[in-house]
Amino acid sequence: MKLELLEEAAKLVRICQFTGAPLLEAFRRTPLLEAQCEILQQLVDDGQFYVLLDLKRSEQHAFHALERIEPPTEYLRPALEEHLRSLQTLLEKVEAEEALRRDRAALLSTLPPPDPDHGVSSWISGKTPDPASSS
Repeated sequence: MKLELLEEAAKLVRICQFTGAPLLEAFRRTPLLEAQCEILQQLVDDGQFYVLLDLKRSEQHAFHALERIEPPTEYLRPALEEHLRSLQTLLEKVEAEEALRRDRAALLSTLPPPDPDHGVSSWISGKTPDPASSS
């Protein structure tokens, strides 16, 4: 997800927190955020939105710092490049975790509800399966 998109979403999050308006509705009304509104809402709900935003900002700052290195500060380049690689690795992990969370939610939504008369549910509830129905 791009930094510009996250910055725009952060503005809406602050406005919605102030006004008490539903966040998902605000995302859907903004053309820039409409396509990603469910993902953004989930990030906010999971408490990962600001982590991702801050990591993206840090990555952008590291890129700018690399561009501004001049001969007197050239000795900083290797450490800054290592820092940038670490940030990018962390971003990849956060984004992969979010993708796995979305995949898990999608898979679980397609499963039928558990049958309380069979399996673990029957054991937990204390119900025993009817022997006549199992034949």
